[in-house]
Amino acid sequence: MAWYADKHHSMQVTDKIADDTRAWRATADRILGFWEEKLVPAIPGCVIATEMVDEFNDWLVGNGHKPWPKETFSSRFLAHTTTKGLHVGKAQTKKLDGLSRRFAFVENSQRGTPERATVFYNVRFRDGSD
Repeated sequence: MAWYADKHHSMQVTDKIADDTRAWRATADRILGFWEEKLVPAIPGCVIATEMVDEFNDWLVGNGHKPWPKETFSSRFLAHTTTKGLHVGKAQTKKLDGLSRRFAFVENSQRGTPERATVFYNVRFRDGSD
């Protein structure tokens, strides 16, 4: 077996190479970049789907890109390896445990919390404590 194919004798990826690769990927991979900057896994946790799309599109525009339709975002977000690996999904539910709102500084009573909503679950928006 060639030395480069043998995991015990080939060069191993260093932490620096792994970090640099992930940083580069976050600039090229829009969903990964959004995860890195705006989201954290959370159980329980959920984000209203329309608020997630709005936040993503504001983030895209702020980074010099065009907004995506909600269908494009939803399908790509749910198919992404990071999203799948964290068991994030989408559902319509009345159970809004751990609801994370887009504008945390505005009281929920002013915006209203829906009785039933389509949400992405097992995720929340980053906040000051992250």
